Amino acid sequence: MSRRRSRGWGKGRARGVLQRAFDPHTSKSRGTEVGRIRCVGEGLYRWGYIAWVDLKPDPEDLSGNYICLLPRDDVPANFNEQVRREAALLDALAAAGFHLRIPEVAALVPLDGRLAVVETPVEGIPLDFKNPRPFFKAPWEVVGQVAAAIHAVTAPEVLSLAGGPKTQRAHAEQCLSVFDGLEDPLLQEARAWAHENLPPPTPSTLLHGDLLGQNILMPFENPDDPPGVIDWSFATLGDPAYDLAITTRGFRRPFKQADGVARLLDAYADHGGEPVEPASVHLHELCLAADWYRQSLDPGTRVHPPEEEIKRFRGIFRRIK
Repeated sequence: MSRRRSRGWGKGRARGVLQRAFDPHTSKSRGTEVGRIRCVGEGLYRWGYIAWVDLKPDPEDLSGNYICLLPRDDVPANFNEQVRREAALLDALAAAGFHLRIPEVAALVPLDGRLAVVETPVEGIPLDFKNPRPFFKAPWEVVGQVAAAIHAVTAPEVLSLAGGPKTQRAHAEQCLSVFDGLEDPLLQEARAWAHENLPPPTPSTLLHGDLLGQNILMPFENPDDPPGVIDWSFATLGDPAYDLAITTRGFRRPFKQADGVARLLDAYADHGGEPVEPASVHLHELCLAADWYRQSLDPGTRVHPPEEEIKRFRGIFRRIK
């Protein structure tokens, strides 16, 4: 099925999900009117659609814009469990007074054995790491602010829902398992370097797990509002350097800055983040690059050929050694 046809096909399904999500909240049968539906993007496991939902009558004042996240066909076996955990995590973050803007889950709707999510939209413009808008703060400043706020969460219910390794070192060691079975001497040399630069066994922090620019939304109406953060499906406990490495990704010039990693770490510390060593960020950059290489060996998951991925890995390791 083509991407264009998939999006058109998904609009009808999104309309049905939104109808089912809100019909129980109105006393009038079929009193939910769903407006024009627009596709807003595709994630790893879900399509996103947005529409205005009008309830008649609306005793709970629920009418408004909503995002419908439709599951793809190729979701993992534990997808529904992940969806329920993410919804509970967002509720717990809100209850804990988390000050960044996050979605509010309105409903989980069964759809062909998988759960679709209906949530409030987080308004904003995705943060562009390479071409920042002049009226926003520098991207490394925003990432430092967002990461520090997430890693500072200590609410027991949130941490319990996130789960994951208990210490930062245990998380880093878990990430290094991506090298298992990869016999290339370069990869084994990099793994040995990483083992020599493991973070300390200090307690893990809450991680977002996918802190890409598309998941950080800058306010476009009131610049004083905090950034928004969406897609918490990969949230876990672990090493804070992991979230930072997701943004730097081993690039030679992260954020188009020769000292991009240093700028990010300074911003992170300025916003209250505990000190993070550059080597810890580089360790996770190597793990990401090793995973990209591993995926390139499988035609089913390949994005770039193995020779291209090993070249990228070599460049990252050469810069950090």
